[in-house]
Amino acid sequence: MNIKFKIFAVLTIIFTLLFGQAIFTEISEYISQNMLVSLISHSAPVLAYKTDRINLSKAVFGFDINNPMKIIENETVAADNTEVTVVSKTVETPKIEAYNTSAGVKVKNSTDYVIDTETLINQDLKFRINKNEPSVLIVHTHTSECYLKTADSPYDQSDSNRTQNPDYNVVRVGKEFKEALESKGVIAVHDTTVHDYPSYNGSYLNAQKTIENNLKKYPSIKMVIDIHRDAVESNGNVYKLATDIDGMSTAQVMIVSGTDANGIDNPNWRENLKFALKYQRRLNLLYPTLARDIDLRRERFNTHLTLGSIILEVGTTGNTLEEAINSAKLCGYALGDMLSYITD
Repeated sequence: MNIKFKIFAVLTIIFTLLFGQAIFTEISEYISQNMLVSLISHSAPVLAYKTDRINLSKAVFGFDINNPMKIIENETVAADNTEVTVVSKTVETPKIEAYNTSAGVKVKNSTDYVIDTETLINQDLKFRINKNEPSVLIVHTHTSECYLKTADSPYDQSDSNRTQNPDYNVVRVGKEFKEALESKGVIAVHDTTVHDYPSYNGSYLNAQKTIENNLKKYPSIKMVIDIHRDAVESNGNVYKLATDIDGMSTAQVMIVSGTDANGIDNPNWRENLKFALKYQRRLNLLYPTLARDIDLRRERFNTHLTLGSIILEVGTTGNTLEEAINSAKLCGYALGDMLSYITD
């Protein structure tokens, strides 16, 4: 064992005896972070240079490994006329600041970039699709994410709000999305590979391999839709976000668009945002209360692999599977409607 780590171990024991568990925790976190920095510094010095110590795990894995259960922070972006229901404890109305385009599309910008959304939404996409070949890839980075357990969805949990049964997790939502999309004449590939079990860490790296394999197999693919289930919680409250569409309780959706703000290369992020803006506009036109504000994030989330890559958060842990399925169908119809204008 390296002499430095022997010294660290001895100091940890001494400080624990003198000052208790709190000091032990701080030292352990310091050691872990320094070991990670050392590893990155030797294998990818540019990454280590661009990334501060606090955000290093986010830069490497796409999310905070110390808080992996949500890629979306405890903030809610709800459309007008939305049923915001708390499933536990007291109701607390979520608030968020966002800005508009003239088309009524709202974006919550979590980066330091100044974005000209007005110009982007009115520019043409840099790709077209062929309706005779696959053009959309549907994947699930967090494959086992599932919904509120009810009598109609009696799944076995593999972890909190997670199940390996594809009939009850986001794989089922992806299946419904694909069927709706293909009913509009757009061919899609639905890859149901599990990326987050038995370990949650490394999910995005696992999903990247799946996406790359599909892009090699189907070079006609232009878009990657990574379908997740959100977890909107605050102060112990769990929120269900739903809206009534044609008499059906329907889970709200949120488009998440990645960037390179964390220092990880992502040359396509503006094109991805352009795609997200146009998709959101179509959703708003067809189903005005379905979509929450677009969430523009610092993390990359594998959106560097195509010019049309997004995360689509369908519902929350407070929504039922039925509400998520209703939502997935509408999202598939809307994307198919949008793509009908950019076919060869």
